[in-house]
Amino acid sequence: MGPRSVTYGKRDIRFRIADLDEWLGVKAGVMPPPEPARKRPKRPRRGVTLWEAFVVLGVLAGILALLRLLGLH
Repeated sequence: MGPRSVTYGKRDIRFRIADLDEWLGVKAGVMPPPEPARKRPKRPRRGVTLWEAFVVLGVLAGILALLRLLGLH
């Protein structure tokens, strides 16, 4: 992984001198490597979860059993 950069267009890349100095210091062993950035916690999933699908299937099975019992199906 290289120093932080800013890209202009497709090919033009710029670096800050402070970022280059820090990167070179880490590569040469002069400075300790920076701590990795913490990742944000994952967002909860949207949509139907597995247990909700089982609940829906159970309700549908119950309705079908009730219809068969009443002789409507």
